[in-house]
Amino acid sequence: MPSFRYKPRARTRTFSAAASLAHVADGRLNGFIELQLGAWDVAAGIVLVREAGGWTNDFLAGEGPMRDNPMIAAAPGVRNELLATTGLDAWQ
Repeated sequence: MPSFRYKPRARTRTFSAAASLAHVADGRLNGFIELQLGAWDVAAGIVLVREAGGWTNDFLAGEGPMRDNPMIAAAPGVRNELLATTGLDAWQ
């Protein structure tokens, strides 16, 4: 089972949010968090992660696509640890 390990450092994303979500789906990344994204950045990635057995928050809930909800995705088995470690439990 994969494990999320918190390391207090910044990581710069050099590819699109959709590519990052594809990396969660195929196991290259354990998780992905972006606090403000448009729906065009994540719609296909949500499908990829969920079809691969991963978890995503309900980005499309309410006015999500209009308000730029946060996007959170996790590989199987790391969701709770990712949310607890980052303090984003409310976005389940």
